[in-house]
Amino acid sequence: PQRALSYARLKIAAQTMPILLGGDARMWQRWIFLFGRIPGGLFLIRDHIPVRDPALPAFIFEMALEKMLEESCNNILDENGSKNYHLAEKMAGLFLETLRAWGNTYALRRR
Repeated sequence: PQRALSYARLKIAAQTMPILLGGDARMWQRWIFLFGRIPGGLFLIRDHIPVRDPALPAFIFEMALEKMLEESCNNILDENGSKNYHLAEKMAGLFLETLRAWGNTYALRRR
């Protein structure tokens, strides 16, 4: 129950980010880094991270993609050392969707 409640709260926080942070690039940057410290946090906010307005530095997207890829790879093995392919496959799929949606960071720099 406590874990589910925490996940529900994180989901609500992710959904309200565009309203609360608006066009403040510094606040977006701060909150993206904070969610990056939470396991799976970037997967929750990936659809809400702005790619144009406000314009965020390319290193934010690079960090997010790197962290998401790392978490995807790390979840192939769970804490008991057993295979967890279902979770890893789902995370890898979300990572690839995010990469396709954001495009390469060169394109983000130009925007």
